[in-house]
Amino acid sequence: MLRGGERTVIIEKSTHKILWKKNLGNIIIVLLVIINLLLWLIFPPPYNNKQSFTLQAAAEILASTAMILITCGLVLSSKPRFLESYFGGLDQMYQSHKKAAMSAMVLIFIHYFIVPDSNKANIGVPIGIIAFAGILITIFITLIPRIPFVGGYIHLAYHQWKFLHRFVGFFYLAAIAHSLLVDSLIHTSFILFSFLLIIYGIGVSIYLFKEFVYPRWVRYYHYVVIAVHKLNASTIEIVLGAHEKKLPFTAGQFLYIDFKHDKVLAEPHPFTISSSPNENHIRLSIKNSGDWTHYLHNNLKPDYEARLNGPFGRFNFRAGGKQQIWIAGGIGITPFVSWIRDSAIHGHLIDFYYTVRADADLLFWEECVAAAQKYNDFHPSLRITSREGSLTAEYIIESTQGELTNRDIFMCGPLRMMESFNRQFRRLGVPARKIHYEEFNFR
Repeated sequence: MLRGGERTVIIEKSTHKILWKKNLGNIIIVLLVIINLLLWLIFPPPYNNKQSFTLQAAAEILASTAMILITCGLVLSSKPRFLESYFGGLDQMYQSHKKAAMSAMVLIFIHYFIVPDSNKANIGVPIGIIAFAGILITIFITLIPRIPFVGGYIHLAYHQWKFLHRFVGFFYLAAIAHSLLVDSLIHTSFILFSFLLIIYGIGVSIYLFKEFVYPRWVRYYHYVVIAVHKLNASTIEIVLGAHEKKLPFTAGQFLYIDFKHDKVLAEPHPFTISSSPNENHIRLSIKNSGDWTHYLHNNLKPDYEARLNGPFGRFNFRAGGKQQIWIAGGIGITPFVSWIRDSAIHGHLIDFYYTVRADADLLFWEECVAAAQKYNDFHPSLRITSREGSLTAEYIIESTQGELTNRDIFMCGPLRMMESFNRQFRRLGVPARKIHYEEFNFR
């Protein structure tokens, strides 16, 4: 029989193992960059006595590092499910993808302005300019929603963003052609050049797989729309029944759905599953928050054929301790509802905070109240911000039971809300490993 101290050590070791695994993907990306820099130091190109040698070497180091980061971004954008565990979920894979892209953009920008002009007559130069401009534009488009002030005024529909984003692969190929055609120092170092060719080979293989193989290789689960329920003025619930094999999932995960017989709805979009894995049907609660969802609300009908791809995500309260805090904002209540419906919260002490702008925005609150009557350790709390003000970390500290730093905190809702709470809790001493949330803005 384990004593208390022994149990604590085992739990701590298990937590460190999980954290290590969740960060392994980012560690490998950093290691690839470090390996590239070490190869430049250990196996440098032969010095050619040219005045521009140092500047040329610096420019090529920046370019080769940028190409490594773009290759990693291409790998992550292909959504390989086996990599989720090594990044902490698909949303974190996309965050790593964005960070790699942003870093590459900065490096390419500097490379363009410091590289010497000795290659002006080479055909690889105009190809490089095309690649440089194309990569910068596509990455900038990806980052528009997150750029302060600008993001609020420039709206790009999801299908438009996705169409433009597909050109990243083309510009990536152009960048490879540029690096192979220009007269560069790296060509004179067998080790350096071989390493870069391996990186290029991985990137090209992933790009070709994603464009030509993945659409035929990906596994879809075929469902039919059984019912469409209106939950409130801006949210509907879609009830889906499987044609044959059911999609297996864990409560709290999400999927991609498309309706192949409708031109607009044929574009896959991600949504959290709000039903329990034990139910015969899959339920999705979808808010009217954009062009695609607006069309969905107005046109989706029973008997529509649906294709599901998934499941994705690692948002799972079972990964936390026995004492937890849940925070949901608006439609962000869906994974928590899935957890409640899964009847798996028994044995956990949970303080649940649900915040919405107005009473009309409430979703599933009656189920939460019913769960509180069923489970003595489940304590839901409602905040209507239009009359009570915003929910704050200070209020949660005052109303929750026990020490905040001993609780695992799970959040889902608008990105700004989660980022704000993350900052507040970190200032109050909550370790980052205790704060869990998924971001569904994959642009």
